[in-house]
Amino acid sequence: MESEGWSYEQALGEAQKIGYAEADPRSDVEGEDAAAKLVILARMAAGAWPALAHVQFDDAPGITGVQASDIAAAASRGARLRMLASWENGGDDASKDVLSVRVTEVPADSRLGTTVGGGNLIVVSGDLIGDLTLAGAGAGPGSTASGVISDILAIAGGEGSSWGELPPADNAPAPAWFLAAKKKRGDA
Repeated sequence: MESEGWSYEQALGEAQKIGYAEADPRSDVEGEDAAAKLVILARMAAGAWPALAHVQFDDAPGITGVQASDIAAAASRGARLRMLASWENGGDDASKDVLSVRVTEVPADSRLGTTVGGGNLIVVSGDLIGDLTLAGAGAGPGSTASGVISDILAIAGGEGSSWGELPPADNAPAPAWFLAAKKKRGDA
């Protein structure tokens, strides 16, 4: 929408065509997928166990309500609109954690503002470390396949699911069976 001046429908159609959005895009465009990933990250990072139901959304969730005029207004202020999934750690009291998914204005020249297309960005902020930024592909066949393989290896290796609800199967193949998937073609 932003770079091409497309309508929401045109941008969504293109995102579906190149594999960035599902055939039923609601979980993508309403922020449900981002919320699920946020909960997983919170669980992995802090051992907290927030439920998906604890994630706060705006009244019009995700990007479904964003119009070309909203994008233009943000641009006039030197900003861009991005759907941000945010976790504010409540410290020792997990009930004080705040998880949210909202369309937010960010400076156009910031890392968040310059991330486009299927890119994902994670910013970890701390008093002592400042901001640490991780960037990479977040949509498309390659990143989806990578996530699936990672989950399979973790479960088969006895680590269980990041959701904590799926214990390793008693009859799972030995991890060495899965290690073969990591070898280059032609290796013995």
